[in-house]
Amino acid sequence: MLTDLKHHVIANVDSTAYYQSRFPRWNPRVRSNVECVFHKGDKKPSLSINLKNGGAKCFGASCTASIGNIVHFEAALHAPKWDKVTAELEHQAARDLYSEFLRPLVPVATLQQFQDNLKADDKLRAAFTRATGINTASIEAFGIGYDTRTRRYTFPVFNQFGDVVNVRFYRPKSSRGAKDVKIYSLVENKGEPNEVRYGGIELFPWPRFRTYTPAKPLFLMASEKEAMLACQLNLQAVCSTNGEGSWDASWLELFRGYDVGVLFDQDKGGVAATKKLVATLQPVAANVAALKLPFADSWKGDTDFDDWILSKNGNQFALLNLLKTSIARQKELADAASLSPLETTRAMAAGEWWDVPKMFDDGVHDLDEIRSRTDILNHCVYTRGIIAAVASKSFDVPYSFKLKTKGGVQDYTLPVGRDLVSFVGAPDSDIVSTLSRLVGAAVQEWKAEKYVPIAEVEVVPIADISADGEGRYTVQRCFVLGKTIESNTPYELTVIPTTLTKSQEKVCIIVSAVEVSRAIDSVSFNEEEIEGFNTFRPADGQTVDEKLAQVADEISTNHTKIYSRTDWHIVALLSWFCPLTWNFPGETDLQRGWLNTLAIGDTQTGKSKVVATLQRLLRLGDIVNAENCTFVGLVGGAIKTGSGQMMLRWGRIPLCDRKLVIIEELSGLSVGEISNMSEVRSRGIARLDKGGLASQTPARTRLIALSNVRPMQRNLAQYLSGVKAIQELIGHPEDISRFDLIVTLVDSEVSSDVINNPVDETTEATFTPEQLRRLCQFAWSLKPHQIRFSDDAYILCLEWTKKMQEIYHPSVPIFKAASGRLLLARIAAAIATLQFSWDGSMLTVEDVHVEASVNLLRGLYDKPSFGYLEYSRQMQDREAVQNAGALESSLRKNIRTDIIVSVFENLIHTSKFTRDELAAVGSMQLFQADDLVGHLLRSRVIRKGEANTWEITKPGMQWMTNYINERQ
Repeated sequence: MLTDLKHHVIANVDSTAYYQSRFPRWNPRVRSNVECVFHKGDKKPSLSINLKNGGAKCFGASCTASIGNIVHFEAALHAPKWDKVTAELEHQAARDLYSEFLRPLVPVATLQQFQDNLKADDKLRAAFTRATGINTASIEAFGIGYDTRTRRYTFPVFNQFGDVVNVRFYRPKSSRGAKDVKIYSLVENKGEPNEVRYGGIELFPWPRFRTYTPAKPLFLMASEKEAMLACQLNLQAVCSTNGEGSWDASWLELFRGYDVGVLFDQDKGGVAATKKLVATLQPVAANVAALKLPFADSWKGDTDFDDWILSKNGNQFALLNLLKTSIARQKELADAASLSPLETTRAMAAGEWWDVPKMFDDGVHDLDEIRSRTDILNHCVYTRGIIAAVASKSFDVPYSFKLKTKGGVQDYTLPVGRDLVSFVGAPDSDIVSTLSRLVGAAVQEWKAEKYVPIAEVEVVPIADISADGEGRYTVQRCFVLGKTIESNTPYELTVIPTTLTKSQEKVCIIVSAVEVSRAIDSVSFNEEEIEGFNTFRPADGQTVDEKLAQVADEISTNHTKIYSRTDWHIVALLSWFCPLTWNFPGETDLQRGWLNTLAIGDTQTGKSKVVATLQRLLRLGDIVNAENCTFVGLVGGAIKTGSGQMMLRWGRIPLCDRKLVIIEELSGLSVGEISNMSEVRSRGIARLDKGGLASQTPARTRLIALSNVRPMQRNLAQYLSGVKAIQELIGHPEDISRFDLIVTLVDSEVSSDVINNPVDETTEATFTPEQLRRLCQFAWSLKPHQIRFSDDAYILCLEWTKKMQEIYHPSVPIFKAASGRLLLARIAAAIATLQFSWDGSMLTVEDVHVEASVNLLRGLYDKPSFGYLEYSRQMQDREAVQNAGALESSLRKNIRTDIIVSVFENLIHTSKFTRDELAAVGSMQLFQADDLVGHLLRSRVIRKGEANTWEITKPGMQWMTNYINERQ
């Protein structure tokens, strides 16, 4: 549904991020610690911020400002007084926050310059019209311009609120070279620290779409120029700015009730995209049809929409008729399939023998294929899927009746089909009407003899990454007959695709469901494969670290082409190859073995390229973009079903239990959303409790999170320490501590000579992609009883934990003494698996694997771009009193020796003091107090407190206490 800009900003801008940007010293954990900006002379912080709704309230007696949300707050900052906020100020504040936190807006001057360039050149306009068919009136209506620098035509892209969020740069085919890109998005200050990218998915053209009505058909076009041409012909048309097949789930409800024609290019990519979009829109659209333009088989030119209009005398009336004919044909096929006396057979369903349709064929059909085909309607077909959600309510539906008509009393049993599921939620009057139609006579009286329980579920395909990188797409609404079915569980299903009698929505009736083992459990290895895995062991004289680097560099050179990023390749490999769980000496419970990994760095440093290449090589793992996904999509949430009831739908992480999920652009999630994933990441359990519905499911999922730094205008290299960037990105310390491996990547770590080496080098392969893929399957299939830690490895984990806790400071809990031994064990187990430390029945983690895990962690932590070592030294330095000799000299100079102890006792008692209080307690002049304060501050005995006070630090307190004890 469409929302206004203000509510969109309130819902999507993180309140914590907003207030921290306006008040850098604000502490979200303290209720009132901000000096109020709405009245003068605030000596004591009086502004309280409520993060639940983004509001704020001043508790100063002279002010009492009360702000409802962040948009109201931003507007109040620019208003004459906080209670003089106008609608215009709120709208401007909402635009400013949208541009700052969600998506930058294109400057008006930039657009105007492009448009002026085109207006001033009649030849350019004429050339554009010849190439696209878009006339002068449409050029002006859509704000089309021309960029003299790139010599490309420009299309402004509006968001749903009427602001320009992108500009698309287009070059017609007639003037494009062989290597020219057809169209791309605006980027300002490219390659500079202040680079701004305006690209992103958007519905085009929003200003027109807001005026569309379901009373007229709607066409989904392949590109912006085709959408504009269709609009010029008075058609309702839209497209996605990210190309054919790209889709934002939030758009789905906008298409409800429309007759939709999908008109993409007729190449392989366009046909696949059409198939996906048709399947996606079927649940909400009144009708949706894939359109193929009527080009003759002998036609040799392009077959796009604009070619049809310009070269084949196509027009809007012919297109409308094509859609009408396609929809009518679909209905004919559906009616024929549903109303004709299909051949049935007796089969077991819901624990009894029923009349069910015969099998369509013996093949296994994917869910998206079932959604897009009409010829398999009302037949039984095989499919496989995971139950993503189970409704909380079930229905007892009558199916066996004793009926009384004018002809007498008869028994009637309803076959399994669309009429049966039409009784779900139906009143008795509808049941009587349906029975009368089925028996061919008016039913005067009826009695239900038997009932079948029917529950609503949602099914998604079993994740299976194929060679072309396609993942799951379809979510299919189904009704399951008489069987308890578990969520987040894979099944082999026999289903009947059919349509609902009232809405024609395609659903599936599940007549049988057999739980199957996940692919992980059914994998097996022959002796030849096991022998081949020995190639991953270190050679004679080669260390574990050297072998890790060798494998990483081989993948880098032969596959990813991302050079001099050995540490990132190793981290990514270990994230894939870590075993799920194992027993650790001294611990009674099974321990988490799956890794949580974070890669944070600058743009174009190889983060995405490495994981995408490994996913293609291993054919394992699922990629999610956090910018287009929420906590609900990742973990799960409550949704409303087609029947109006609520159900809990599990997200991508629990649905990939025991597998791996890659989260792209983690910064797209708020700090709060990351925090909500704590239990999923630490314990491998997803819990939901929404609207009275509560459930939990396993989510033991390996995670790789990729992200730039959170502020849009900064990169990692601009931070003095990568630790600070990690704190900004993740937020709460406990959420940082749940990352096992963190790697930082900055541009300066790899020289331009390496990146721009023209020679495409390869190294001699020591393993094949198939061996790597099978070894990863081996790692995922390992059971806890098949993994052991040697005594030396166990002792070394404990010893190195004690050593590393002394090196790295726990104030940012990247390495913690309490859990360090298990962290080292997790990484060591992954290294042992990757290097196939297998004796035929057991994987043994040796001390050399623990040493390698320590070396890896220290290499990551000590990198200048990470800066954890330097940060720890600074924090440890702050916790020790400095220049004790000079401090004692200042004490003797400024305070009488006989009262120093009593002065310290007074200061310890108050814990904070002002300069005047120190002068009074120590019987000093003010200049003496200033001198002593300076020495105390430089020695880190005190620090600056609120207003004009000084606070005693923890090491300062200890030093004062020791001083007193030594002199008593």
